[in-house]
Amino acid sequence: MSRAKIGYLVSFFLFCLALPAHAGDFAEGGNKLDLPLTNQIPHRTVKGVVDRIDDKGMISVKTDEGTIRSFGVTDAKKEGIQSLKPGDRITLELDEGNLISDIHKGDATAKGDTQGTISPEGKGGSTHADHHSVTGTVELFDPIQRKVTVKTEDGQSQSFEIKMPIVNKLNGVSKGTKVTLEIDEQNRVMDVHQG
Repeated sequence: MSRAKIGYLVSFFLFCLALPAHAGDFAEGGNKLDLPLTNQIPHRTVKGVVDRIDDKGMISVKTDEGTIRSFGVTDAKKEGIQSLKPGDRITLELDEGNLISDIHKGDATAKGDTQGTISPEGKGGSTHADHHSVTGTVELFDPIQRKVTVKTEDGQSQSFEIKMPIVNKLNGVSKGTKVTLEIDEQNRVMDVHQG
């Protein structure tokens, strides 16, 4: 047998020995990183100017980063922003998936204060509170009604409306799963994290 053939056989043998050590990773879709919640990519804030509003109700914002982000007039109204026109300054909060999770008029951003009930600048109408988090276990998730009910650590049940992009993040989450919900000024779930 030649040295090249022996080299190939040894390499193949070593590969076969290493394969069972990673077989579980391959069976479950590859390597997984179980990062604690604190190591997840945080939300980020992007500011920009309304570039145009088309006939179909889509608002295009040219961001300070040089990108174009779009959302609907109905989305802005749901956020409490009653009127926008080209040239208005906008602040967008993006989740770790780069989806728009909150919209503010002007350079205002929501405060993370869980104690206050003051409406942040840039939102119209009254609000329940500033952004805050609620941790608990899922009691009920209704994707059709876009509602989730969690039992908090102090034993109380709280129900929240879920913003549309976040419904997909909750699909597959079963009763009893521990989650942390990020709640906006209108008391709606704007993001969710398991664990």
